[in-house]
Amino acid sequence: MKIYCLSGDRKIKIGDFYWFEYHCWESPQSSDAELWYHSHQKVKIIGVDVEYDDMTEQDRYDAAMLNHYKIEFKDGFVGYAGEDELYESTKDFCRPDPPIRNKEIV
Repeated sequence: MKIYCLSGDRKIKIGDFYWFEYHCWESPQSSDAELWYHSHQKVKIIGVDVEYDDMTEQDRYDAAMLNHYKIEFKDGFVGYAGEDELYESTKDFCRPDPPIRNKEIV
């Protein structure tokens, strides 16, 4: 069963730009909360963390073996994203916009 839209067998390259949508625990208490607050922004691919070139994107998704990329946001924040969180268009977003981060919540 597909939960998130996969775009086929695209080749994500260092230096390319994509739209990012966070797909994990949407909470200020999440260890990846900063990524959640950056959801629905454009990112630059700045590195490869894990890459499985010998499988299709659907096969990687089904096996929970997605490629992961190091990404950088316009404000300089750097994080990591799975290929299922990177889009060429905002039309494929399926999650609501994140809230504005309350800097007092730690």
